[in-house]
Amino acid sequence: MKYKLLAFDSNYDSLLAEDLLTKKGIDIDPIPIPRNLRKDCNLGLKIKVEDLNRVKSALAGKIQYDIYDY
Repeated sequence: MKYKLLAFDSNYDSLLAEDLLTKKGIDIDPIPIPRNLRKDCNLGLKIKVEDLNRVKSALAGKIQYDIYDY
């Protein structure tokens, strides 16, 4: 299975995204962000590639994030 990693600017954004995505029924896995990808937040969300469009829709206009292959 292929995954994507969402990285956020702050821990608050990461926790908010986790809450929003969980409420939408999207499977997520909170994980530590690798040092080379970190900004000011050390918590990221691992998602399935097939959920990426649902994630983008759920977070659009609410939270800024970067997406990386995982």
